[in-house]
Amino acid sequence: MSDGSFLEPVLGSALPWLYLDSAVWTGVGLLGNGMFSTRFLYQWLHSERKKKLIVPPAFWYLSFWGSSISLLYAIHLDKLPVILAFCFLPFLYARNIALLRRDQRLEEQEKPSAAVAGPAPEVVSLKDKFAEITEHWQPRVIARVQDMEVKLAKLRGDFVWHQHEKEDELFWVHQGQLRIELRNGRLDLGPGEIAVIPRGVEHQPIAEKEVEVVLIELQGTRQTGDNT
Repeated sequence: MSDGSFLEPVLGSALPWLYLDSAVWTGVGLLGNGMFSTRFLYQWLHSERKKKLIVPPAFWYLSFWGSSISLLYAIHLDKLPVILAFCFLPFLYARNIALLRRDQRLEEQEKPSAAVAGPAPEVVSLKDKFAEITEHWQPRVIARVQDMEVKLAKLRGDFVWHQHEKEDELFWVHQGQLRIELRNGRLDLGPGEIAVIPRGVEHQPIAEKEVEVVLIELQGTRQTGDNT
């Protein structure tokens, strides 16, 4: 009565080691089965750690090597049902790994490189920048932070009453004394003091003597606000 073997007559002479009756093959079978089963444990632990369903890259590598080793053991057993259970799996998992690596390469290519990330950081001296300003009420942009602009200005005299409907405005006095008149009061700022004028609040900056001021505003903020 046949024992169901069908590959040994074909492969036995060329690969005699494949059909040796050895405990080593039991170890091979346990290794393949262990790797193939461990992938689910690894995926479950990874998902529990992140508190959401995740299939980590290692899942596909464990699947590939576990199924490949199990297929080799199945060929050693030379039983058709066992071979059919594993013969297609290594190819499917290899394809998933190829797709995974392709996606990883695309993600790396899409990351902005340091060369195109923007200008190199530099130190800006407020003292030097203020020394370059000769006109009053003419803010000069010295830095940008995302959609915000950092401006320097020298102020002297009275500015017009105005308001900004959509933008807040930060005044930071670097040197001198600045008074900001409000419809319901006033703010007096000295060196190292700041004040934020919320959007929609009408105000009038006044500098009886020359004042050096740092302004932080959204890009596109009009100096006279929404007044025409």
